[in-house]
Amino acid sequence: MKKDNIDTAFPAVMPNGLSTSGMTLRDWFAGQAMTALRECDLGTLKFADVAEFAYRIADAMLKEREK
Repeated sequence: MKKDNIDTAFPAVMPNGLSTSGMTLRDWFAGQAMTALRECDLGTLKFADVAEFAYRIADAMLKEREK
């Protein structure tokens, strides 16, 4: 799976005509996973470990979309 997934979430065109591609769909999925993970008992996990887990969830979600 490509880590630099080109699908984006929330692309936008500003009133001045400038545009932004938004965040990657992988980043969006990881952020959503982080929201769910904060409800879990993660014990003594460090923030970096939780972030890594969130991206593993995001990668699984992207893989599932390819089916």
